[in-house]
Amino acid sequence: MKKVLSLMLAGIALLANQSHSVTFFADNFEARGSSGATTLSSPWEMNKEVFTSSGTYINGYYPGTTFGPNAIVEGGAGGSAFSGKVYPDYGYAPDWQPGNQVAVSLLVTKVGLTAQDISPGVIQFDFDYLRDNPVGSNAQAYGFVKLLSPTWETWATNVFNLAASGDWLHGSAKMTFADLGAVGANLQWGIVVSDVDYGGGAGVLIDNVTVSNVPEPTSASLLGLGLAGLLASRLRRRS
Repeated sequence: MKKVLSLMLAGIALLANQSHSVTFFADNFEARGSSGATTLSSPWEMNKEVFTSSGTYINGYYPGTTFGPNAIVEGGAGGSAFSGKVYPDYGYAPDWQPGNQVAVSLLVTKVGLTAQDISPGVIQFDFDYLRDNPVGSNAQAYGFVKLLSPTWETWATNVFNLAASGDWLHGSAKMTFADLGAVGANLQWGIVVSDVDYGGGAGVLIDNVTVSNVPEPTSASLLGLGLAGLLASRLRRRS
């Protein structure tokens, strides 16, 4: 009897996990670094924004692909050879007036989401990261996924705040789609760092980037998991 129930449990578990994610972007920076590159290039872009202490936008640039604080550096997650780095752009002195905040993004854009891209229900941005440690008193850093309309208006943003631990950590940010209304919209993902008054300690290394469309649990999957739990519970009571 237990053998039969075990086979039933295995079949239900297979049903519950029959869907799988599809990765449509990945970068571990190894090929870029080994080719002798030091500056990140397409599809990575830079976005710089400068604000006053009251939050008023002053200036910036987008896209930046061959200048600014983007780099391929030695050393990555898990002892790998290379990673990407982003830090606030100190290159233009007038931006750094007292109290000004400078924010720089290292990002990738997917233009024109298709029904196939979003039909699983969730797009997930996964990455390993290492923050400067100690962190400056005004330094901020987070990973993000942003959904923009076909005319580049921001529809939704999901962020993951980056902790400082002195070691590599894993981060993840998701964009959830309730329906197919986002077909034709644009998706961005990446890292944002910001600082005030040359505070320092705002840099971030990033590695092992993947972006996948992840299926949400289907009704059949949820039912299968429920039956599996019920059968497991009965087995425990009988043994």
